[in-house]
Amino acid sequence: MFLAGTSASLAIAASAASAARKGADLVNLSASEAIEGMRKGEFTAEAYATALLDQVSRLQDLNAFRTLRPDEVKAAAREADRRRTAGQPLGLLHG
Repeated sequence: MFLAGTSASLAIAASAASAARKGADLVNLSASEAIEGMRKGEFTAEAYATALLDQVSRLQDLNAFRTLRPDEVKAAAREADRRRTAGQPLGLLHG
């Protein structure tokens, strides 16, 4: 039992670390790299938006945004993902 529990814990920790790395990697992409990655299906617009919102949250002391609506950002990203999956056209800069 101990080994099974340990293995499961390690798998969960590795998955969380991998997700954190992916989020950190996403925020370092240029706009064109992000668009290309989403078009290729390497990550979703929602994952990209979440990574950027997490970065904004970590740096909120900079007061870089007067208004930020995370729920609207995520909803727009989900809609872009839905449209991309359905094969509907998106704008050139649409993530």
